[in-house]
Amino acid sequence: MHYPDPLKILPCGEKISGRDCTKSRRSLNKFSPIKIRFLPKGMPKPSGTYLPDYGGTYGSTGKPFGWSKDIGNRTKNYHGKSPKAPILETMIHFPPSSQSRYCMKEVKDTICDKVDWSIKAGHGFFICKLYFGDPTVNSKIDLSINGTQVFSGIVKKGQLKVIETKVEAKDQFIVLTSNCEKDCNFSMAKLSSIEIMPEVTLPPAHAAVSEKAAEKELCGNSLIKGMLYK
Repeated sequence: MHYPDPLKILPCGEKISGRDCTKSRRSLNKFSPIKIRFLPKGMPKPSGTYLPDYGGTYGSTGKPFGWSKDIGNRTKNYHGKSPKAPILETMIHFPPSSQSRYCMKEVKDTICDKVDWSIKAGHGFFICKLYFGDPTVNSKIDLSINGTQVFSGIVKKGQLKVIETKVEAKDQFIVLTSNCEKDCNFSMAKLSSIEIMPEVTLPPAHAAVSEKAAEKELCGNSLIKGMLYK
């Protein structure tokens, strides 16, 4: 998918007549991350600045992110079951690890296909923040970003786990996978939300960089462009 559509979006600038720039990414994106919530289709859109992901394939929401395979039937709604961490009331379950007991049965009762979630973020480094857990059961969760494991362990029932990490986009993409390397008997990753923020690198000689200069760096990013031009 390509953003913005040059047939629908006019360039923004003071020399372009007839173009309202008040809602351009230059005015809207001031160090605000892209926030995505995973939830069942048919539910109301998440409040605030969250974008919905219903478990559909890449681009199915009209935005440059999604799954390698439709797993919409693995989205969950636990409304009212997580009052201390409301973000855990909706989530998506990755298919369980192929090494888990769910997939080692002679007659499998669940789909064990490997899937990944990806977003076209653009070039450079990004700060990614993952929110996960489960208000109903303990969970063995394994998560990797662009091939590097960022979490592997047990998350207790009702516990909200937040992992923040810096990642470099590969071919402009950030790819989230679940790869279990040990203790995989009950491994099944879950994810409620992801936030992605372009890393703004300040030159050493200009630690107090102006907002205008930092904003200029953000505005050149294709993730911001993709989300807000569409």
